[in-house]
Amino acid sequence: MPMAKINGGEIYYKVEGSGPPLVQVPGAATGIQGYMRITPYLREHFTVLDFDPRGYGDSSRSESGYGFELWSRDLAALIDHVGFDKFMFHGASMGSTFALDFTANNPDRVQAMVLSGCTAKNDITSRAQFRAWKALAQAYGIGSPELSGLMATHSLTRKLLDSPEMGETFIANLGKQLKKTVTLEAYVAACDYLINVDVTDRLARIETPTLIMVGDEDVLTPAVQGPTGAGAKQIFDALTRVKLKEYVVLEGSAHSNMRDVPDVAAAAIIAFAKKVLG
Repeated sequence: MPMAKINGGEIYYKVEGSGPPLVQVPGAATGIQGYMRITPYLREHFTVLDFDPRGYGDSSRSESGYGFELWSRDLAALIDHVGFDKFMFHGASMGSTFALDFTANNPDRVQAMVLSGCTAKNDITSRAQFRAWKALAQAYGIGSPELSGLMATHSLTRKLLDSPEMGETFIANLGKQLKKTVTLEAYVAACDYLINVDVTDRLARIETPTLIMVGDEDVLTPAVQGPTGAGAKQIFDALTRVKLKEYVVLEGSAHSNMRDVPDVAAAAIIAFAKKVLG
């Protein structure tokens, strides 16, 4: 089990495949397993770094709390540890917001970004949804059906969740996965980050080539948020200094397109990388 000893803790990670470096940033409730459906497609074309952030999976716990600053320092040190100089980001859900935030602060390190289910600032509706996630986790526990049920309905299409192979069984299994994957403290910090994050003031400075993907049935982070937020389409329009940018709508997909249509999402990433990296 590869462990990077950094910043006084240990970060569990995997490096797979060959080709240009690709760093995948997990979402609010996932570690390495969050990309398990799409990594097999991507490692045929990239050297893929997947990892558990501190407070998730097999990585260290923190006694002093969690948040973007700690996770950002860990990520920068982990990238140095594996020997990536410059790299391409792939972030989904909170991972996309995190990647956008990190890139705005470290533009020289990032060759390209792929953002999926992204937001630069959540509007009132999305903030209320993340507050509900946080409240249910605190009241009922990380593995509770109340929390996993709400997260599932926010993240998947109704068609997929209602299918025979998913349904209530998926909600129960999601609860088990959450309990195993993330601590309550890290999960609460992730929700707080999504409630409070605002990268909108830095979007116009970013020059990094960017691919933005959004599911046409995403109700958690829709392409166009209310006036107080900035969803995928609003981010795309605000990246005025980016010369190479693409906007892709994934039909029949909700917030978790890596589960809904991993092959389609991977194909879009690979095609974009060829344009950016050659």
